[in-house]
Amino acid sequence: MPEQLPQWNAVGVEPPQSLKDSGWQPGMKPSAQHMNWLLNRAYKCIKELQQAGGNVDDLTQAVESLEKTVGTHLVDYVKHPACPDVVTLSGATYVVTLDDPTFTDYIKNMGLVIELPVSIVGSYVIKINNLGAKNVIKLNGLPHKNPTKGAICSYRYSPTAMNGNGAFILQGEGGSGNAQPSDVRVGKTFTNDDREKTGTLVAYGLGETIKALDLVGRHYIQTDQHKPFADGQFLNSEIVTINGVEYAFSYSGKRESSYMTCVETLTGNILWTRNVAYQWQGRIVVFDSKLYIGYYDNNGVITTGCGLEVMNALTGASLKITKMPTNGGQQLYDVPDICFNSELKEVLAIGNLTQNTCYLYRFNLNGDVIGNSSNIYSQFQPMPYPSEG
Repeated sequence: MPEQLPQWNAVGVEPPQSLKDSGWQPGMKPSAQHMNWLLNRAYKCIKELQQAGGNVDDLTQAVESLEKTVGTHLVDYVKHPACPDVVTLSGATYVVTLDDPTFTDYIKNMGLVIELPVSIVGSYVIKINNLGAKNVIKLNGLPHKNPTKGAICSYRYSPTAMNGNGAFILQGEGGSGNAQPSDVRVGKTFTNDDREKTGTLVAYGLGETIKALDLVGRHYIQTDQHKPFADGQFLNSEIVTINGVEYAFSYSGKRESSYMTCVETLTGNILWTRNVAYQWQGRIVVFDSKLYIGYYDNNGVITTGCGLEVMNALTGASLKITKMPTNGGQQLYDVPDICFNSELKEVLAIGNLTQNTCYLYRFNLNGDVIGNSSNIYSQFQPMPYPSEG
């Protein structure tokens, strides 16, 4: 029971602020009215506290009721998932320990949140306290596989899952499917039945950047340029840069016809094509904006015999055709190869006289013959100087 509060009903008179600040000094006799005011104010304040706070018994009962309500609320594993501190692994079973003597069976829709202590390869089960182990499945009903150490997983229990045997269903699981990394473009992430993966397939869509660089450090672009250039196979090709742009040149040909094409490698666009009624031979040499190539003319379309043709590399237009001279007017029948001498800025070409004999020729950048060997060589091997651009 609370103590009986003594009443003091005389209101009295409030003392001035100066007296409140200094207080009664020695020798002073407090005024009766000031004392009435002080006792009345104390009585009213204590009464207010006693009435608002209630008695100790009432407060104790209220606290006990609150603790019971909170405790019941906390062990409601449907509203509040269980978050055990102890989780161990035994084989492919995560063993969960709940410090709750009231938990005696799995409950429909009960939640469980655990941090996985160890990774597992394949599927797994969960066991709480001494109850039986339950399978873990995804939303699609398939087993959840390959959980990773340190992952915080949230589950809900369904007694009807797995044909009524019950199972924990993983919440928030990503996609599923049978796609494999080799089926998905490189660098792209996806999920299948074995969790998140990263694709390894190298493939590109129309207009997308190809992960390769041209000769001037730019990315190639996949385009819809897919056209047959000519019948037969290409005999030779070259890739060079002209004024900072990369181009690819290729040709095919027979004794009485040849076909050449120029492609801008960055976009795949065909810059130009050209057909002639004679045969181009040897490799393609490009320097600055000029293209050099050997030829054989069997029917006198340009000059009967063999020589060097100079072309505009950006348009394909023929700039000059020079026949290779020979000692004694012998007829050359083949230009097996040409190359570029970067030190002298000259084009070197081989002219075959017979199958086993040949001359070596030097041309300036305009396509004029500077000179040729006076001797006939056998089994001559050209020096593989590259193009410069």
